Amino acid sequence: MASWVGGLWALIIAWLRGLDATSVLSFLGEKLLEGTFQAVAVVVIGWLVLYRQWRQITQGRSDQVIFSANLLKPIDGPGETRHLLQLRTVLPPRTVDQLLDNVALRRQMRRLAEASSLADPMLATEGTAGFEIVNDVTNSVAGELAASPFPREPWLMAVTCEDRKVVRKCCIRVLLIRRADIDRLASWEWCRDHLLVEQWYHFWRIVTLHQIALRYREEREEQEQARAQDIRQNRLPLVDSQAHHPRVRVLSLGINANEPILETPQPVDWNRYLPEVARVGLALPGRASGS
Repeated sequence: MASWVGGLWALIIAWLRGLDATSVLSFLGEKLLEGTFQAVAVVVIGWLVLYRQWRQITQGRSDQVIFSANLLKPIDGPGETRHLLQLRTVLPPRTVDQLLDNVALRRQMRRLAEASSLADPMLATEGTAGFEIVNDVTNSVAGELAASPFPREPWLMAVTCEDRKVVRKCCIRVLLIRRADIDRLASWEWCRDHLLVEQWYHFWRIVTLHQIALRYREEREEQEQARAQDIRQNRLPLVDSQAHHPRVRVLSLGINANEPILETPQPVDWNRYLPEVARVGLALPGRASGS
């Protein structure tokens, strides 16, 4: 045993004598320099990530996708025709990366969200990529709510991004609207004179819902006109004509439409807020003087 240890020690001594001190120092210096560069790179990348996230927070920007039902609740009372707008989140928020598995679609969705405005809050999806974005969101919403215990009704779905100038948190919002409410929302006079809100700043959502209702009507008319032509040419809807796919989709969903009132309903002071709406590029008529 002692001879074996002695032989090993002699081998180590011989190996150390054969080492070149310059080579050893050079090797250690290279490794130290590489480690330093790696540590600096990690610190810089981490700082940039944190800085980007902080900038998003301070600017009110978010990579989240929020799924929101927009309910019109009748206000009880004799002869009353007013409704309360209730905004309710129906699914857990997700990030764009969680919602879409295709990297190119994620980038396209973010670009479209940045380009949206109050006058056209829906993402301007076009072509095959746009169709895939809307289709993936549609499948996600329908799948998540497939096991809902609430009765199914026809709902409209629109992918939107409201302007940062008018909302606290600029993120992609998937808005759900009962199809039974769409005709009323398409009338600005009805929205202006008959809708109350739980929070005063929800008047911006009334404007957005009105724009979605108008867009839905336009798309329905376009679909009716194109249906006969598609049949004659044997074109498959949403396959051969993805460039003109509908942005507002009709889904059968089970959502609780009987939500409790959380805040005292309050009317919107449109005389005060319509000038703000006009400043961001959308002119809507106010009440006639004396009404």
